[in-house]
Amino acid sequence: MFHVLRTKNDNVTLIEDLGFMCEDDFIEFAKQYIGEDTREYGCVFSSERELLDDIEYIKQTGNEMWFEYKDTNLQIGYEVDD
Repeated sequence: MFHVLRTKNDNVTLIEDLGFMCEDDFIEFAKQYIGEDTREYGCVFSSERELLDDIEYIKQTGNEMWFEYKDTNLQIGYEVDD
């Protein structure tokens, strides 16, 4: 399960707990961050392949942070289902 939190750029102040998502739901949620210019706020990935590679990275390391917008980040944690 992926646990997603939206925080301020200080990575401490919680804005919103987006909850736990299964992998398929997380992929659908994350597709909104695919765009042509990754230098723009809200555009983290340039392709779906890049997104899927990052999801594999999250599954291996257990966490990741995405710079979402000017003032917000997404903190993503991964926990193996028992």
